[in-house]
Amino acid sequence: MLNGWWKPESLETRDPEELEGYELEELVDNGYGPVEGCAVKDIGWMKVAFCDAGLLGFIRMGEQEEWKRLYERPSGICYHISAFYSRR
Repeated sequence: MLNGWWKPESLETRDPEELEGYELEELVDNGYGPVEGCAVKDIGWMKVAFCDAGLLGFIRMGEQEEWKRLYERPSGICYHISAFYSRR
């Protein structure tokens, strides 16, 4: 599943006050191994269960903050979309 609103993280877009007290190396190396060359936590896409790959899963993931809450970084697979909504 792709997040069409995803923008790559960069130091230029971060609030300067948020960056105070950090060394540049700490900001660049966040501990995530690269996936297709991207080493930030949210790389803009994730694997989802087949049953969630259709329109219903897309609509639900587009709801407020659901992407951030349910995101699984590859190689993990998100199995939570349908299970979460069936409990609501």
